[in-house]
Amino acid sequence: MELHNQITAQQPAVIFAESVASSNDTIRMDDLAKLITQNGYVINRNELFAWMVQNGYLLKRSRRIGGKRINDYSPSQEGARLRLFHLHAEHIKGLNCVRYTCKVTGKGQIYFVNKFRDIRNNR
Repeated sequence: MELHNQITAQQPAVIFAESVASSNDTIRMDDLAKLITQNGYVINRNELFAWMVQNGYLLKRSRRIGGKRINDYSPSQEGARLRLFHLHAEHIKGLNCVRYTCKVTGKGQIYFVNKFRDIRNNR
């Protein structure tokens, strides 16, 4: 009976997680940092990018466009295999080049929130 009550209590969270995981919506890295912070692990966008590069989820490429240095991030082989990211290409008018923005999929949102929750709990 206790197990049944526990399953019933967790059902809304499971339904929500399944809907986010199967969603076609993606979010930016700063939104993921806010989501992770709301779940108890304080991190900002730049720290999150650095963590993802250091842990093999993203690859970083720095380059100059015009007089400005920018960083492009793309999924690593592991990030692509797990389908954690979506790469969005945008044309930069006036500079005749393409900039890539790495966005986090619904599956990636759940993956990273859980990953950072585990990190927080193991401190």
